[in-house]
Amino acid sequence: MFKATLLGQWHSLSDAALEQALSVRIDFLQFCGLSLSDEMPDESTLCHT
Repeated sequence: MFKATLLGQWHSLSDAALEQALSVRIDFLQFCGLSLSDEMPDESTLCHT
């Protein structure tokens, strides 16, 4: 999830917005090494605390 965290920082996305972006942006999925058939991380997985 390190790459997902980078995307969130680079695009100034909250955890909820990053979760949404990962579900609709294929380029984000590819960067993170995920595919459409993979289970998407939810907001609590991406949480920084």
